[in-house]
Amino acid sequence: MNLSADWTRVETNDTPSPRASAAIAFDEVRANVVLFGGFDVSQGGHSDTWIFDGAD
Repeated sequence: MNLSADWTRVETNDTPSPRASAAIAFDEVRANVVLFGGFDVSQGGHSDTWIFDGAD
């Protein structure tokens, strides 16, 4: 397992709004990052789910 922390900025068409207190996990089976919920001052609480596959 490679544990290096190399970051690459990826531009996508659709992104979640900035937020705090969201839950995030890595789905090893599908190799996706999953983000759920969170909170921001202007919009309040979120109950949306976002999936990122490394490209979009």
